Amino acid sequence: MMSMISSMMDCSLCRSSSKCVLDNVEKLTGRDDAIEAMMMALKEEIAELKGELTIYNAVLGNGGLVAVAPKPSVDVPKPKKFKGTRKPWDKRKSGPIS
Repeated sequence: MMSMISSMMDCSLCRSSSKCVLDNVEKLTGRDDAIEAMMMALKEEIAELKGELTIYNAVLGNGGLVAVAPKPSVDVPKPKKFKGTRKPWDKRKSGPIS
């Protein structure tokens, strides 16, 4: 009698564990499908971005977007500080005005 009860328990254990396994397989299959859908969407987006990159490279290669060269910085000398008054001949350094 004990062996019969233990075999019944083994069978019910087997059924519940197989049910758990089947449930897990279904969940994993659903997740796998979702991941595959995301992968396909990402592949499409990558293909679109590669197309845009090709267009931009072609435009830049043809000089469509000309880069402006930066202006060189020129060191301009500062004027000397004014000290007092000046005479008209100081500006020209040629003597007094006649």
